[in-house]
Amino acid sequence: IFKELETKEKKWYLINADGQTLGRLATFVARKLMGKDKIIYTPHSDEGDNIIIINARKVKTTGNKDKQKIYYYHSGRPGGLRTESLQQLKLRLPNRIIEKAIKGMLPKGTL
Repeated sequence: IFKELETKEKKWYLINADGQTLGRLATFVARKLMGKDKIIYTPHSDEGDNIIIINARKVKTTGNKDKQKIYYYHSGRPGGLRTESLQQLKLRLPNRIIEKAIKGMLPKGTL
Protein backbone atom coordinates (compact mmCIF):
# COMPACT_ATOMS: atom_id res chain seq x y z
CA ILE A 1 0.00 0.00 0.00
CA PHE A 2 2.79 2.43 0.90
CA LYS A 3 5.18 3.33 -1.85
CA GLU A 4 8.76 4.25 -1.00
CA LEU A 5 9.73 7.63 -2.34
CA GLU A 6 12.68 7.78 -4.70
CA THR A 7 14.19 10.75 -2.85
CA LYS A 8 15.34 8.78 0.20
CA GLU A 9 18.98 9.31 -0.74
CA LYS A 10 21.11 10.94 1.95
CA LYS A 11 23.32 13.83 0.89
CA TRP A 12 26.75 14.64 2.31
CA TYR A 13 27.57 18.20 3.38
CA LEU A 14 31.03 19.62 4.10
CA ILE A 15 30.68 22.72 6.29
CA ASN A 16 33.49 25.14 7.06
CA ALA A 17 32.98 26.57 10.56
CA ASP A 18 35.60 29.31 10.10
CA GLY A 19 34.08 32.62 11.24
CA GLN A 20 30.55 31.27 11.74
CA THR A 21 28.59 31.90 14.92
CA LEU A 22 28.20 28.78 17.06
CA GLY A 23 24.43 28.90 17.57
CA ARG A 24 23.58 29.66 13.97
CA LEU A 25 25.86 26.89 12.73
CA ALA A 26 24.37 24.41 15.21
CA THR A 27 20.83 25.32 14.17
CA PHE A 28 21.62 24.78 10.49
CA VAL A 29 23.30 21.44 11.15
CA ALA A 30 20.52 20.20 13.46
CA ARG A 31 17.87 20.93 10.84
CA LYS A 32 19.87 19.07 8.17
CA LEU A 33 20.47 16.08 10.49
CA MET A 34 16.75 15.80 11.26
CA GLY A 35 15.76 16.29 7.62
CA LYS A 36 13.34 19.11 8.41
CA ASP A 37 14.13 20.86 5.15
CA LYS A 38 12.80 17.92 3.09
CA ILE A 39 9.28 17.41 1.85
CA ILE A 40 9.15 13.85 3.19
CA TYR A 41 10.02 14.85 6.79
CA THR A 42 8.36 12.76 9.49
CA PRO A 43 9.55 12.79 13.11
CA HIS A 44 9.54 8.98 13.44
CA SER A 45 11.88 8.22 10.53
CA ASP A 46 15.51 9.00 9.80
CA GLU A 47 15.45 11.26 6.75
CA GLY A 48 18.40 13.48 7.65
CA ASP A 49 21.63 14.04 5.76
CA ASN A 50 25.25 13.40 6.72
CA ILE A 51 27.45 16.33 7.71
CA ILE A 52 31.19 16.87 8.16
CA ILE A 53 32.35 20.05 9.89
CA ILE A 54 35.89 21.36 9.45
CA ASN A 55 37.75 24.20 11.23
CA ALA A 56 35.82 23.74 14.49
CA ARG A 57 38.50 25.66 16.37
CA LYS A 58 37.74 28.83 14.38
CA VAL A 59 34.04 29.03 15.29
CA LYS A 60 33.15 32.33 16.93
CA THR A 61 30.83 33.24 19.77
CA THR A 62 29.23 36.54 20.68
CA GLY A 63 29.59 38.51 23.87
CA ASN A 64 31.77 37.22 26.71
CA LYS A 65 30.89 33.56 26.23
CA ASP A 66 34.54 32.56 25.89
CA LYS A 67 35.12 33.28 29.57
CA GLN A 68 31.59 33.05 31.03
CA LYS A 69 30.10 29.91 29.42
CA ILE A 70 30.87 26.88 31.57
CA TYR A 71 30.67 23.23 30.50
CA TYR A 72 30.12 20.65 33.25
CA TYR A 73 30.96 16.96 33.29
CA HIS A 74 31.25 14.37 36.02
CA SER A 75 33.89 11.68 36.44
CA GLY A 76 31.48 9.36 38.23
CA ARG A 77 33.44 9.46 41.47
CA PRO A 78 32.30 11.25 44.64
CA GLY A 79 33.15 14.93 44.30
CA GLY A 80 34.03 14.43 40.64
CA LEU A 81 32.16 17.38 39.13
CA ARG A 82 34.47 19.12 36.68
CA THR A 83 34.01 22.53 35.09
CA GLU A 84 35.64 24.00 32.03
CA SER A 85 35.13 27.33 30.27
CA LEU A 86 34.45 27.58 26.56
CA GLN A 87 37.92 29.05 26.02
CA GLN A 88 39.64 26.09 27.74
CA LEU A 89 37.49 23.51 25.93
CA LYS A 90 38.19 25.18 22.59
CA LEU A 91 41.92 24.68 23.13
CA ARG A 92 41.56 21.08 24.33
CA LEU A 93 38.71 19.63 22.21
CA PRO A 94 37.30 22.17 19.74
CA ASN A 95 34.86 19.73 18.12
CA ARG A 96 33.17 19.01 21.48
CA ILE A 97 31.74 22.57 21.57
CA ILE A 98 29.90 22.10 18.29
CA GLU A 99 28.81 18.55 19.19
CA LYS A 100 27.24 19.70 22.47
CA ALA A 101 25.47 22.63 20.79
CA ILE A 102 24.00 20.40 18.07
CA LYS A 103 23.08 17.58 20.46
CA GLY A 104 21.11 20.05 22.59
CA MET A 105 19.04 21.01 19.54
CA LEU A 106 18.19 17.47 18.44
CA PRO A 107 15.11 15.60 19.72
CA LYS A 108 15.73 13.51 22.82
CA GLY A 109 13.94 10.37 21.58
CA THR A 110 15.32 7.01 20.48
CA LEU A 111 15.83 8.06 16.87
